[in-house]
Amino acid sequence: MYTPLHYQVSEYDCVPTALINAVSYLFKRKEIPPMVIRHIYLYCLDTVGRNARFGIGGTSKYAARLVGNWLDSYRRTAVRGMKGNVCILDSSDGRSPNLKIKQEWLDQPDCKRFCLGPVPLREALLIRRLS
Repeated sequence: MYTPLHYQVSEYDCVPTALINAVSYLFKRKEIPPMVIRHIYLYCLDTVGRNARFGIGGTSKYAARLVGNWLDSYRRTAVRGMKGNVCILDSSDGRSPNLKIKQEWLDQPDCKRFCLGPVPLREALLIRRLS
């Protein structure tokens, strides 16, 4: 059974909500290990706002990368349908980039796959099920 997608419950939880929705969209309930859910919420909402209030700034890009690195154990080995715009890189040490996207593709203003917002703010964590 697939789980319905969730809405954000505050202004700050967009990253954990997006990650939980990605996992629940790709996998059935019984296929999702509890550690995946635990780590998503453990690493997200890590910013500190005024008056030392945790989570007020949402999730930092470093925390999103940390979740991505943790999920990297489930890493994919192929990208389909991108017609030469994407190349999988061999990364042996686990800290190197494992995906290369052509700059022309990222710089386009169109609303297409990999159009990730204003260029200076672009960050992405791509999640896809292979099996």
